[in-house]
Amino acid sequence: MGNLIRADFLKARYTHIYHSIAVYFVLISVLYIVFTDTWIFAPTESGAVGFFHNIMGQEQEYYRIGYTGADISACASVAHTIFFSVYCIIVVYILFGKEMEGHFIDVSFAHGVEKRNLFFSKLLLSTVVLQGSYIAISFFEGLIHVLRNRPENLWVWFVLSAGKILLSCLVLESFICFCMMLSTWIGNQTIVAAVEFLFIFVGLVVELANVHSQSPILMLHCIYFWIRVCGLCNMTELVFPTIIYSVLSCFMFSIVAYRGVLRENQK
Repeated sequence: MGNLIRADFLKARYTHIYHSIAVYFVLISVLYIVFTDTWIFAPTESGAVGFFHNIMGQEQEYYRIGYTGADISACASVAHTIFFSVYCIIVVYILFGKEMEGHFIDVSFAHGVEKRNLFFSKLLLSTVVLQGSYIAISFFEGLIHVLRNRPENLWVWFVLSAGKILLSCLVLESFICFCMMLSTWIGNQTIVAAVEFLFIFVGLVVELANVHSQSPILMLHCIYFWIRVCGLCNMTELVFPTIIYSVLSCFMFSIVAYRGVLRENQK
């Protein structure tokens, strides 16, 4: 298992995946600088949901209901999450989907690699690459924002951002497992990518259109948690539901994805 993991991480170097992280970081940094308007924003009774690093003149309104400048800077840390979901689709395709599509994974099976070990090695590789880059980029973008606008709130920003990033990472892990699940059951990875893009876009539209709804059905989509974790919301109320959603969905998606790998081996 250890040799397999090392081999997968070494092989990832030749896919230029680490260069893609730098490209994503540069593009996101440009977005933060150039597009200073509010990105995706929907007000609620107790705050706001969405993905934004600036609320353009509405600060005083939110200060009056108990939020601070550090809260807004913490939102800036994770504002890029909606774009990172697209990057996640690309990375999972490069690290896992291509092997499923080209049946290269069968070569590993032929060399005696256990199917369980291979699947969890790919899951670990995708998790480390995506979670590591997400955490680093989120803290960096948030740090630049707070130093430029509210340097006196540095420590408060760090605590608030750490909470948002941690919860967002839990949802991200669920999305990683979801992408791997689709890759194992749909042979054409172009269709997989299209389904995943549609999943994000439709989910975003539906969730924002029903932001005041209390329907539990809406909680089945990762966007439900992302727009709240990344927005101005009561974080303590989100901790337990987010953990439950992440644990259950990761378990379910991983089991189904693993069954897809077994199915691939039996063809």
